[in-house]
Parts: sequence; structure tokens; C-alpha cells
Amino acid sequence: MLRKSCYLLFLLIAIASCKSSKPAIITSKKDGTKKAKYEGNLNIRLTKNDSKKSSGKQENISITSSSSLITCDDTDLLIDLLIDASLDNVGSPYRYGGTTKSGFDCSGLLFTTFKNHNIILPRTSSEMSKVGKDIRLNNAKKGDLIFFSTNGKGTINHVGFVVDVRNDDVQFVHSSTQKGVIISSTQEAYYKKTYISTRRIFE
Repeated sequence: MLRKSCYLLFLLIAIASCKSSKPAIITSKKDGTKKAKYEGNLNIRLTKNDSKKSSGKQENISITSSSSLITCDDTDLLIDLLIDASLDNVGSPYRYGGTTKSGFDCSGLLFTTFKNHNIILPRTSSEMSKVGKDIRLNNAKKGDLIFFSTNGKGTINHVGFVVDVRNDDVQFVHSSTQKGVIISSTQEAYYKKTYISTRRIFE
């Protein structure tokens, strides 16, 4: 009887160890792609080139005008990946002309984040404000670019990337000259006063 009990106990332990060695169940496409460490396999393209399918490794695409929007096989997933990548830089210092974790300027943060996902944006906030399509702030959603004039001249010189929208509260990640890469809100008095426009670059 004792021998039989020991055998059953050994069998249960063996089964449990086998179960624990199985890979975790992936419950969403987003989780699956993140676990696979995104390798540019979403077939990113511009709307004007929708008929041109990429083959093999994803090539860089450049968005340079308001006539083109970015699309891919799963645009929502791509936006989430870009948001996650930009938020990974929160805490990095501000550096004029910077494009690395050792220091970013506002457009450098977005330029680098997008470039790492095979999308080439213009390099300056002023030029970025000319791509995609203009939308009202109350229609903003995740993935939009948001622009400000912080130089007192009324001209665009600052850009952020919308990471969340809660009613009238549009939250964006950006590299500020004083605090480096942070998340701010359009409900803050300073950004209410300096807000200029919002552009949608994803179809």
C-alpha cells in the first residue's frame, strides 16, 4: 500500500513538472507580437501604395505629405507598439538634436521611435505638422501627433505623441526642455495655452 502511495505521489509530481514546463498561453495578438519582439512583419505601408505589398523583411517607408497615411495589417497593434516604445524613454533627459536615450529633443523622440518600427517621419516638429490630416482636438485618439507653440511666436516648435484619451483629457508623451521625456495632458494650463493642432497619420 505504501509503495502504491509513493508511486502515485511520484506520478503526480512528474505530471505537475511537465505542466509547468509548457509555454504560457498567449491570450491576445498584442501579447503574442510583443513576446516575439516585433520584427517588422506587419506589412507597414502608405495608403497611396496599398496595392504594393512588401515581401520578406519590412523596408522603411517615409511619410512626407498630407496625401499619405500609414496603414498595416494591424494598425491598432502597431500604434500600441509605438506607444510602448515611446514610453520606454520616459525619464530620459532633454538634449537639443538628441535621438538616443542619453537625450532627446521633442521631434527626435518621435523620429527615433518611428524609425525603429520602419517608419520615417520628417525630422523637425514644424515639418511633422505637415504630414497626415488635421483633426480637431476633441477627436484625438491614440497614435495622433499633437503640436504646440512654446516659443511665444505662434509657430509650431514642439510635438508630442498621443498615448491615451480620457474624455477631454488628451495625454501625450514628449521631451520637454525642463523635465526631459514625460507624459503631459492637454488639461494642463501651459499646454492649453500653447496648443496649435493635432494630426492623424494612421488610416
